[in-house]
Amino acid sequence: MSTGQIGRRAFLSGAVGVGSATLLAACGGPVPTATSAPAATKPAAASTPPAAVTSAGQGATTPSAFGTQPAAPATGAPTAAAATKLAAGAISGPVATEAPAAAAPSGSAAGTVTYWHTFFEQLLPALDQITKGFQAANPSVKLNIVAVPQPDFATKITTAVQAGTVPDVAVPGDSYYDLIAMKALEDVSARQGAWADAKDVLPAAWQGVTVGGKIYAVPAFMFVDWMYYRKDWFDEVGIGGPPADWNAFLDACRKLTDAAKTRYGFGMRGGAGGETYPVYWMLASGAELLDKNGKVQLDTPEGVAGFQWYTDLFTKEKVVPPSAPNDAFRQIIDAFKANVTGMIIHHTGSLAELTGALRDKVMTMPIPKGPAKQVAFVSPGSNAMFAGSKQKDAAWAWMAYWPQKDVQLTWLKASGYFPVINAVADDPSVKGNRLYDAAFATLKFAQGYPTWPGFNGWLAKSVRPHFQSVLVGKETAASAVKAFAADLPKAIS
Repeated sequence: MSTGQIGRRAFLSGAVGVGSATLLAACGGPVPTATSAPAATKPAAASTPPAAVTSAGQGATTPSAFGTQPAAPATGAPTAAAATKLAAGAISGPVATEAPAAAAPSGSAAGTVTYWHTFFEQLLPALDQITKGFQAANPSVKLNIVAVPQPDFATKITTAVQAGTVPDVAVPGDSYYDLIAMKALEDVSARQGAWADAKDVLPAAWQGVTVGGKIYAVPAFMFVDWMYYRKDWFDEVGIGGPPADWNAFLDACRKLTDAAKTRYGFGMRGGAGGETYPVYWMLASGAELLDKNGKVQLDTPEGVAGFQWYTDLFTKEKVVPPSAPNDAFRQIIDAFKANVTGMIIHHTGSLAELTGALRDKVMTMPIPKGPAKQVAFVSPGSNAMFAGSKQKDAAWAWMAYWPQKDVQLTWLKASGYFPVINAVADDPSVKGNRLYDAAFATLKFAQGYPTWPGFNGWLAKSVRPHFQSVLVGKETAASAVKAFAADLPKAIS
């Protein structure tokens, strides 16, 4: 499959302190939202052919404070030999490069930078703090901060590209790869290569914003998919710890479910944003999205078995609320907080909201291991510069400000998102929080999010409706898998 593992040990030696969290997740899927989440975690489309695509987490490895990480991508313009190979499809991802051009000195930029974001209202105080810190360090740069509702972002940014009215910088979220395909984003590889602090950013985060050997964004935070569980419920029914595999997960779901009391073991997300999770179960069962030749490997006995197992939680086991076929992000989060469900899947961006509401009643765990392997996607949230910007030095200054330690700590405490720099690993406020143990464990087996064209659209337009159709009894698992597996090569071609 073209979503290689991020081979590593624990992401940090500790974790962020969120005992008195008063914050909410910022964006959803890959940029968390109030109504939708993953992707995620996630990216929409790349311009490389499916068989040659490189995704976050692939490539060589290099040691860091976070353990073994994929090597940082090369930067700058590809060498002539590399460009020839790329054009021929012989290689993909980071390539050998020429020396990058010099970047503007810190604090020397000037102008007004328009910045579009999709962050929740609860994160605006933290964003305001970051903004003030940036402007104090860069007095000649003014920021025009524009909040765009996440569900509207794709339409608004596409319209802006067509009209030539793009912002200077934006949080591209699901639109990242579409914008690259539209040639709307600036290649910042040369700036990244000349930026001394680039080495502090996790190589895996750089990999997540690299397409065809070029970098179009600066990582600002990380999405890590995991699960939340009600520790108080586990204690109540005598479950000793988080389930490590499917069998233990199903056993826990059964023990936690009491329909007469409107209590269910698992909060399945069948509505918007929930289409990624049945794919997790298929991959964990032994299926693949694409093999090395670009052939779809979902419509296999393993793929059908994994999809069947996941949908059976609702249709057969009845350990899922009846509302599941239409439940999206807000519904699963609210049900979990309202004592309706005992476990849910989301990413680290929900940690602040859930711990703020439930305190020590909530705990985290990795997504359980399937018959073949354990699966979760990770990807960076990032800031991207638009090719049409007239203030590129100032825009770069704003992008490069985010991966600073104080900014990362401010955002981490406000959102629960993982940081993208090694330095945060040693900060006293990060070490020793058990809530993040599951994320560290997840990063040992996690995969980079697929980056080929049309992947997000395939999830939403093909996987989700067939998934919902199975849940409501209108289609079998086998026919659903056959249908959306047939749609995948068409979507990403």
